[in-house]
Amino acid sequence: MVLGRYRNAFNTLDAGAAAAVWPTVNEKTLARAFQRLDDQQVSFESCEIEIGGVHAEAACSGTARYIPKVGSRTPKAEARRWTFILRRASDGWLIDGIDAR
Repeated sequence: MVLGRYRNAFNTLDAGAAAAVWPTVNEKTLARAFQRLDDQQVSFESCEIEIGGVHAEAACSGTARYIPKVGSRTPKAEARRWTFILRRASDGWLIDGIDAR
């Protein structure tokens, strides 16, 4: 599913893979952000998905763990809540927008 592809793109720090499921993302900006990380692991503990025809919204809670390349090399972990705005495309779902807090 699209959320798994998003998570895998962020876990592998692959801006191109992220853009494949989130076409509106600024791929260059995301690539620069990924370059500042040595490692990142995004995990979703739970997701609630509401589908309404060709649109859907997914609210997921989970954790983002990461190690920056500069500064403290201590892994950091942050609880996060993501809200994904999705739309149905010809070959599955795509992300139109994300709010992460």
